[in-house]
Amino acid sequence: MLYLKKLEALMTAKDLKSLISIVFILFLWFILDRFITKSLKRLFVFAEENVGFAVEDNIKIIKRLSTMRLFLIQTVRVLLATIMIPLLFEALGVSVKSFFAGVGMVGLGLSFAAQNLIKDYINGAIILVENQFNIGDWIEIANYSGEVEGFTLRSTKLRDTNGSLVFIPNGQIQTVKNSTKKWAFAVIKMSLSYETDITKVDTIVKNIVKAMREEVNTFIMDDPQVYSINELTLNSVDIIVKIKTEPGKQWVVEREFRTKIKELFAKENIHFAGQRIFLKNI
Repeated sequence: MLYLKKLEALMTAKDLKSLISIVFILFLWFILDRFITKSLKRLFVFAEENVGFAVEDNIKIIKRLSTMRLFLIQTVRVLLATIMIPLLFEALGVSVKSFFAGVGMVGLGLSFAAQNLIKDYINGAIILVENQFNIGDWIEIANYSGEVEGFTLRSTKLRDTNGSLVFIPNGQIQTVKNSTKKWAFAVIKMSLSYETDITKVDTIVKNIVKAMREEVNTFIMDDPQVYSINELTLNSVDIIVKIKTEPGKQWVVEREFRTKIKELFAKENIHFAGQRIFLKNI
């Protein structure tokens, strides 16, 4: 009877020691996670606030720093989990080697499912190294397009024009169309009537772009490329104007150009094409 009481007391002390070890590991994990992630965030905020390049380069660098910050924080958390989880097993009295040996067969079955996860992480690392896109870029992946709102090695988050948040596993990303790299084209297509003086239109287009370039914050980088007659259709003479802009500003320039061209065309009595109706001889 006395032996059983001693054994019970010994087991209780062992359990208490194990419990204290588990609490300590979890507490240490929490503290390290908070300390390292906060330190990284402060470091990157300091770097973003002290970027000493031209304004347009600052925007690119800040986007890149934001992407790198998310990547490093995620990497630190994965490393912490890799270290702390085995320690928790040991504190619970479970041998890590025995545990993995026991779940070896299950792990073999799950390995096929894990292939997609590994592919996601590898492709995410490639995207990061090649700088294919950063937080804040406007990209198109397969049938989805939107602003990059989040990026991890596992997935990419896009906010589309409807405000929906799209999650795309990185392993499924084969081709990326980035509309916010270095520069872009504002492309405006105009369908005009056959009676239009094309030379006059060409002059008006160039004058509009020249006036826009002289304004503040119009984002235009070069003179326009005017394809005077791009196509002849049954109802119209089609003209295309391409204006080189700062990355991501092409849509702003397109809207402003359309507003100005409509106003000037009305003053100059230039008409957009309407549908023509051809009647057969009876």
